[in-house]
Amino acid sequence: MHSFLFVSAKGEMGLDFTALIHYGGPSGDALQAITELEGGEEPLALAEVVACVLRNDFAFAKYAGNQAYWRSLADYEQRLPRRPSLPSLKACLDLPSDFSLTFGRDTVWVYHTLRWFFFVTESEWQQVMLTSLRWFCQLLGAGDCVVTNDGNPAVLAFHKGASFTDALHVAEVKGEGEVARIEQLYTDKGCSEELVFVGLRGERSAIPLWDSHGYWRFRL
Repeated sequence: MHSFLFVSAKGEMGLDFTALIHYGGPSGDALQAITELEGGEEPLALAEVVACVLRNDFAFAKYAGNQAYWRSLADYEQRLPRRPSLPSLKACLDLPSDFSLTFGRDTVWVYHTLRWFFFVTESEWQQVMLTSLRWFCQLLGAGDCVVTNDGNPAVLAFHKGASFTDALHVAEVKGEGEVARIEQLYTDKGCSEELVFVGLRGERSAIPLWDSHGYWRFRL
């Protein structure tokens, strides 16, 4: 199992991959798509994410192969016996590939436990995650989609009930708006002069610092 320590310049170690999908709400074709997701049979695009997880020996590989189920966002250990009334900001649908989807009134929050650092720095992860995201967008009939981390103000605004447009406006106002290229989501800040990582054999190494701002619009 890999163990990494990369600290953002803002002191954040736990930023994870996230996307916000603009859709027409949980009805009609989108509701049929949700039923398909509940079945747990995932396409090649999501299988490639699991394969990448296994190649890199990440801890969440153990979830691969589980069935899809609904969870409470307030108590993530709580599995719900059935689909909640949608739209809902209180529950998410966990998929075998370790994606989870929360269905708001015009926005789907797509979350994955992949650390944001790996997505913004490794082309392999960008390829498999964006391929999966394209599949989600096609399945849900998306009209727009942005990729960011789970600490972005747009995501926080979504959880407070903001629409897709309003959530992006909040991010813009807070200086965390759209960037033109995916490479602009990552800034190398060198290494810390104060923080040191001590390995299993007592070896000491400086901890890399980095920063991330904004969201990137995924062209459908």
